[in-house]
Amino acid sequence: MDNEKQSMLEKAYKRCEERKLEPDRRIDMSTLSGSEFESLIEKKEFLLSSARPFMEKIYKFVEDKSFLVSLADENARVIEVVGESDIENTCVRKGIDWSENNAGVNAISLALKEGRAIQVSGDEHYCNELKMWGCSASPIWLNGILVGVISITGPKEKVYPHTLGMAVATSYAIENILYVKEKNNQLIIKQNFQDAIVEAVNDGMIIIDKNGIITYMNSEAGDILYVNKDKSIGKHISDIANFNPMILEVLRTGIGYIDKELIVRNPEGAIMHLQKTAYPIKDENGQVAGVVDTFRRIKKVKKMVNDMVGSYAKFTFEDIIGNDSNEKFVESLKMARIASQSTSNVLIQGESGTGKELFANAIHNASTRAGQPFVTLNCSGIPRQLLESELFGVEKKYGMENFIEGRPGKFELANGGTLFINEVSELPLDLQVKLMKAIQDKRISRIGGENVFDVNVRLICATNKDLSELCRDGSFRQDLYYRLDVLGIKTTPLREQKDSIDKLCKHIITRMSNHLGKNVFEIGAVALNILRQYDWPGNVRELENALERAVNVCEGTVILPEHIPAYINDTMKDGKEYALDTAEDGKEYDTLESLEKKHIILITRHTKGNISKAAEMLGVSRNTLYNKLKKYEIEI
Repeated sequence: MDNEKQSMLEKAYKRCEERKLEPDRRIDMSTLSGSEFESLIEKKEFLLSSARPFMEKIYKFVEDKSFLVSLADENARVIEVVGESDIENTCVRKGIDWSENNAGVNAISLALKEGRAIQVSGDEHYCNELKMWGCSASPIWLNGILVGVISITGPKEKVYPHTLGMAVATSYAIENILYVKEKNNQLIIKQNFQDAIVEAVNDGMIIIDKNGIITYMNSEAGDILYVNKDKSIGKHISDIANFNPMILEVLRTGIGYIDKELIVRNPEGAIMHLQKTAYPIKDENGQVAGVVDTFRRIKKVKKMVNDMVGSYAKFTFEDIIGNDSNEKFVESLKMARIASQSTSNVLIQGESGTGKELFANAIHNASTRAGQPFVTLNCSGIPRQLLESELFGVEKKYGMENFIEGRPGKFELANGGTLFINEVSELPLDLQVKLMKAIQDKRISRIGGENVFDVNVRLICATNKDLSELCRDGSFRQDLYYRLDVLGIKTTPLREQKDSIDKLCKHIITRMSNHLGKNVFEIGAVALNILRQYDWPGNVRELENALERAVNVCEGTVILPEHIPAYINDTMKDGKEYALDTAEDGKEYDTLESLEKKHIILITRHTKGNISKAAEMLGVSRNTLYNKLKKYEIEI
């Protein structure tokens, strides 16, 4: 026995003695229960499936069939036994614990403890029960981790040194196969991850080698190009496309591109409208070894653009404020709700600031196109050529047949949704013809292009002019007017619905206060009466501006006359009197100053002379209130 082995055995004996293991003790031969063993086998399947073929080969090589070949895990639990002996009379059975704690000094536990091959035979065992056996064991490593032990066990008189050599050779063979299988699994997992990542990308992707042969194609690419992705791999890129692929030019020149527009026809004759990006792959010598080509349907790009620039309707019918007793307002709202349930064109006519765009938003959001693009074009002040390109887009050719880069127009961006053309009366006559054709054919062509695009667009137009009058003087085409005015809506000027001013003021003040971070909650009676009497030539837009100014300058919680823009106050003044609402009974009302004085007296009495509290309730500063008290000679 060599000195190193002797030293290991002595240390092992000492450990057993310290644990107070008796040499005559009966070793616990009980095995794991069925379910426990099945669970263990499931966890060790990778090791077991790799080791079993080698265990069977080594058993066939051993002439004496009284030997058994066993496999134990890293905890010395036997998970497989190969041999023809009556194993019921041996200690080598599936599920038995060969650890030092249970079986004392033995080859399996020592191989695990020391991490090296060892042979333990006869009296070298600690427990008397094992001294009739000889066992050669060799550890199995994987990436520096001890994963199990292979052992050959037989009668002690039949164990020879070469038996240990067979165990070592077998453990090496198992280690090699474990390493190879793990690397293969890692490659498979890596490939599966890559495939999953690429398939998860919404873009189509094709990879070609330096000869133009397709080496990879994801499902999205197959769907876009109308080809079977699995059957396409291995083919030349030109074999799956009925057009001259741009990717071949990248392969030839080594120059890629980003976000180029491609318009071609698919095998079925329909137009494919794509956005493409291609990157050349180069080897260590800088030569092009392949190309990665990604592309997406242009409608996805347009949706992304619309989402980014906010091409969606912001308002609903809940945002349209008015008095239900006003017949004109009720009629406008009724027609708008009818329009929201239809796909017909809508023409909204009314003065500037009467909420035409608000109605258009509400119609879209209540329609079946809600959630789709809501694209706006204001024709006012835009030069004719720019206006045409804004509506229909521009095409530019780049010298390569079939390949075009351009800019989509509002019609394309609104495809599937609603196009709102504001101030449609400003369209030049020649563009009116082109617009009418687009409405009729539901197809458009870009400026400078030959390709025709199908467009599914709901059209809502608005104008602050009387289109029927413009038709009579020849500045607007009558046939286009009839196309647009299928569902006509007239918005009501504010001067004709002053009974809505109370509700509008409350709504606007709340919105402005939240937006500006102010604590203005209401408008005083006198200030409200001033607003009621004003004619509002700028309509609701002018009212919003006036109230925004009032909220900004108000120092308290209530808007007072002094917060109203001066031009409105000055317009309503007649000497020192304000034209307040008059009742039908003809009674005369107090002047504004008289009302203000009475209100201040009421508040100061309510606060029992507390100037700070009174100023807060009146929505003015303490200095302003002192000046008012002095002006009206009010004593507290």
